Amino acid sequence: MNAFTNKDETQYVMSVPSDMIEQWFSIVSEQIFEPAWREFYVEKEVVQREWDFRYVNNPEGAGWVDLHATAYTAHPYRNPTIGWKSDMERFNTRDAVEFHKAFYNPTNAVCVLVGDVTVAKAKEFAQIYFGRYPAGQRAPETLTREPAQHGPEKPSAFSKELVNPMS
Repeated sequence: MNAFTNKDETQYVMSVPSDMIEQWFSIVSEQIFEPAWREFYVEKEVVQREWDFRYVNNPEGAGWVDLHATAYTAHPYRNPTIGWKSDMERFNTRDAVEFHKAFYNPTNAVCVLVGDVTVAKAKEFAQIYFGRYPAGQRAPETLTREPAQHGPEKPSAFSKELVNPMS
């Protein structure tokens, strides 16, 4: 099992034998819709270290952060996928629970199954294990328009900080 997040989605990837598909639906439905928050602060530290690894100690990553922060004025793509360091520092379990309530529900979930499983069985298990949770609201689809650019953009303060963090 593994998971990753990009600017548009979080994906959970698992490989299980086809005769374990019902157990998969049971486990995944609880992982997604009834998370245990007990490891929140451990994971928060992991993400903060990942920020340093990807953006502070990596010139390529720092360049991408600076490029997106410069290229996008209003669109959320200006923000790094894992967020800004200052946001991570203040983010707490209450924030995580509220975000989870707003966006992690069966209406926003997409399940892709590949292998020796029938559509009928998949639908049956999805109804049993995902259908027991409230459908929830569809995530809002907001289109943020970038304002017109009227000349070259200047480098952000972030890039200056990375070039010479002692200044």
